[in-house]
Amino acid sequence: MRLHRVRLRSGVTLVEMALAMSVAATFCMMTLYMIADGMRLRQKSEKMALASTLAQAKMAQLLSRPFLDVANEDGDMGDSGPYARFKYTIKITEEQIDLAAVSSEGKISGVNVDDRLDAGVQNGKPRERAGQGAATETGGLVDINRIILIIDYPVGSEREQLRIETFKAAAKTTKP
Repeated sequence: MRLHRVRLRSGVTLVEMALAMSVAATFCMMTLYMIADGMRLRQKSEKMALASTLAQAKMAQLLSRPFLDVANEDGDMGDSGPYARFKYTIKITEEQIDLAAVSSEGKISGVNVDDRLDAGVQNGKPRERAGQGAATETGGLVDINRIILIIDYPVGSEREQLRIETFKAAAKTTKP
């Protein structure tokens, strides 16, 4: 009688090794992609924060002026410093709004007014007819300046925009 020896292997085959390497390579590629994406998002958020700071400074300059003239101005922040290659556009227009219509509709010339109030408070029905209450004179046409500020900023090889819009009561002018 012949005894067959059973030989136990202590190793891995080439197929098992290739499968393990492909799983490890896939995991490494996914990790590198997540790190690169995180770095891109960090850069984008830094640029967005800079654009927000620039917009805040430009808007403060505009709102501190006693009078605003109708304007359509483009500007460039230069090629050096933290605001390198940032551009801005300022549009100032004179308009009239009807406060009674705004309070009932919640829109100013097609722009939705979202003042973050509850639905029951925001744009509620007026208790008095506009301009007819003894306590207030809120109705009628009001002269305003609409200020639109657009900051165009670079993010990598692309450009993005931050748009801010606000209103300021127009200065009353006295005509002789």
